[in-house]
Amino acid sequence: MIRENKLLIYIRKTATIFITVSMLTVLGMEPAYATDPDTLGRNSGYVVISEEEIAFYKGMFGFSKAGHLESFEEKVERSRQVEATTYESENTYISTEQTHLDGASFITAHVIIRDPSQIFVEYANGEFGGERERPTDCAERTGSVLVINGSYFDYGTGEAMYAVAPVILHDEEIVRNGVTNGSEVCILSDGSFFSPHPGMFFSGDTLYEMGVKSNVGTADPLLIQDGNLESFPAGVAENVYPRTAVGMVSPGEYYFLVAGSGNYKGGLSYKQMQGIFYALGCEYARSLDGGGSSAMVIDGNLMNTPAEGSERAVVDFICISDHIE
Repeated sequence: MIRENKLLIYIRKTATIFITVSMLTVLGMEPAYATDPDTLGRNSGYVVISEEEIAFYKGMFGFSKAGHLESFEEKVERSRQVEATTYESENTYISTEQTHLDGASFITAHVIIRDPSQIFVEYANGEFGGERERPTDCAERTGSVLVINGSYFDYGTGEAMYAVAPVILHDEEIVRNGVTNGSEVCILSDGSFFSPHPGMFFSGDTLYEMGVKSNVGTADPLLIQDGNLESFPAGVAENVYPRTAVGMVSPGEYYFLVAGSGNYKGGLSYKQMQGIFYALGCEYARSLDGGGSSAMVIDGNLMNTPAEGSERAVVDFICISDHIE
């Protein structure tokens, strides 16, 4: 059953804008809005991708923004016209593309699902804090048609690090009830994604009331939210590294990305990923745990060459099921 509280979602969006603008004003900084990349870039120490770079990525992919009211069948038919299908069933459509860019290699998986119950977070071996698990093993155990690695994690506890996930929900149950710090990647019951901005102090109870089904935690910056480009510190914007990331066009339509190859070569920067997801029409995008953890499995096959040459066992995953609950 989908829980939806539109009032709370509205409060979240408006409060985020109000607090962000107010804090910048107190600090003597002119607020910069994410819909204006040139303005954002002028804020000291923070950058966002330029209009010229956006145009480059749009030219590379040539995709148009999807309509949010399209049915599953309409989305699949539109995608078939421009993509080669990797996996297709009654409930799921997946196409993949490998792209080479400035010495980097990355794979994007375009995923369309019929029902929001098909996207979910899975813990390693089905247990929070249990023994870590490889993505291919998770795919086999759960029967998922797509699996990517999720949270930054603590090797000692086998859990998502508290610093990147002070609040954790899983399958509509509160697993860790702290206060959000902006590092959470939340999946709502309707299949949409969002991350609370820093300064929005939500408890697990509040996230539950907002309709959050599950979340993972990341130390990487938010790239896009509500269709707006997010700025991030200039010092990390250009860093190239093996990456895993997720983007949402609309609930039920997503892009998953892995970048890099063996020996930690050929990754992407945050600015490059921001441009890629924006060009693909994503309303939300964020980078997850990367480096040796980065992996994508589709229909039981590992799609990338991990940075360390073989899969790293991790603590949680974002998965796509072919079955509707």
